[in-house]
Amino acid sequence: MLPFVQTVFHGQHAGDAGASQSPRQFRHPLPIVGCLIRGGGRYQMGEEDVLIRAPTLSLLPAQVRDGNGLVGPYESFWCQFEWDGIRQASGREAQVELPEGHFRRKFLRSLAASELRGVLALFRRLQLWSRRPD
Repeated sequence: MLPFVQTVFHGQHAGDAGASQSPRQFRHPLPIVGCLIRGGGRYQMGEEDVLIRAPTLSLLPAQVRDGNGLVGPYESFWCQFEWDGIRQASGREAQVELPEGHFRRKFLRSLAASELRGVLALFRRLQLWSRRPD
């Protein structure tokens, strides 16, 4: 089965997501791919609990802990999709299954400015496609 996009979200947030003593916790019912465009703070994904600074790219299987402790203004894109080809490989990694084979990636990684441009272009295309009636 190929990935089926459910939701694409682009948001700019003026306030703190998790400036209290602990980050807001989520467990998403579907896999998520996300991009923090600007901002930073504490973030938890699976067993990871790190301080991050944009830009970052995240890949999170369904039902894995997602703790948002970003502080101050931030901007992000995220996409929720149906697909059984991504699962948790360890407390810090996802495994992606493709017809050509599989690979493992950390849930979270930093992006170079040159990579960010390409990632944002892909998210914008996903957002346009998700709004199409067909």
